Amino acid sequence: MKLQYFLPIIIVPWLWCFSRLVKHHRLKDSFLKEVYTNHRDIWESLGRPCGWQWSAPGRIAHPFAMFSFRWEWLRRDPDWLLRAPELRDRFHQLRDGFRDWNYRSMPIMVATALLFFAIAAFMERQ
Repeated sequence: MKLQYFLPIIIVPWLWCFSRLVKHHRLKDSFLKEVYTNHRDIWESLGRPCGWQWSAPGRIAHPFAMFSFRWEWLRRDPDWLLRAPELRDRFHQLRDGFRDWNYRSMPIMVATALLFFAIAAFMERQ
């Protein structure tokens, strides 16, 4: 069998994972835009973050200015969420997306890459 036949093992899961990542970043952009528009004090207390493609007027969106999800928010809601209860559902969606990417998508991508390389090494020996 040719190694090319095994490419879908890595391509299909990676496409699925990257589609989930794009969905998560779009959700993050809309969340930050809403925080910026309706709760400017919270946005400033978060360090005036940018999104993936969204940025506040006068700012340039780049990876180092992106909103970073804090690890302590995985277990409990941040204090600023009490001041903006209408953001609770969207924040929980954002948290679920963060968990999905870090605890499901990344391990799937690593496992499929390792599986592909193992198949390639096995086929090379034969």
